[in-house]
Parts: sequence; C-alpha cells; structure tokens
Amino acid sequence: MKKIALCLGLLLSLTVAMSQRQEMLINEDWFYLENGQASLAQLPARENWQPIQLPHSWNQWDAVDNLPGYRRDASWYQKQLYLYQPHAHRYLLYFEGANIKT
Repeated sequence: MKKIALCLGLLLSLTVAMSQRQEMLINEDWFYLENGQASLAQLPARENWQPIQLPHSWNQWDAVDNLPGYRRDASWYQKQLYLYQPHAHRYLLYFEGANIKT
C-alpha cells in the first residue's frame, strides 16, 4: 500500500511540474546584421541592423543571383527577451533549424 501511495505521489508531482512548463515561439522581432566581426563589443549600433522574422536565411539567394561567389562569412542575430523573475525560474532556449555553426 505504501508503494502505491509513493508511486501516486511521484506521478502527481511530475504532473504538476509538467503543467507549469510553458513554451513560447520567439520568431518575431529579431534583428540581423551581415557582419563577420568576431567581437560583440565592436558591432555597429542598432540602426544598422535589419529587422527580420524567423525562419531567416541570409544566403538564400546565393544560388540564383547574378553575383559571383557564395557568401561564407559570419552574421549576427539579435533579439531582446524580457524574462519574468529571471532568478526564480529556469529558462531554456531551443533552436530548431540552426545551421552547422551557431
């Protein structure tokens, strides 16, 4: 009987923990900068960044445009996230579709 009560208690606590999890899409209101700068501190001000929505591919037209070559440099993405009580919660970011180096 104690084992059944323990199992039910564990199941109930797991159910409560899972019900508190929230998932949000953060695909809107990103900014993109085509700049291979390695240092975050040396990036230009925000007015040089292009507003974008995800999914985004910075070289999607390389295969079909008239410009020679294929861009193989770094780029930057930026988004502001506002966290509710950041020290009281655990936040996880999960990115789907990120390319080879992210």
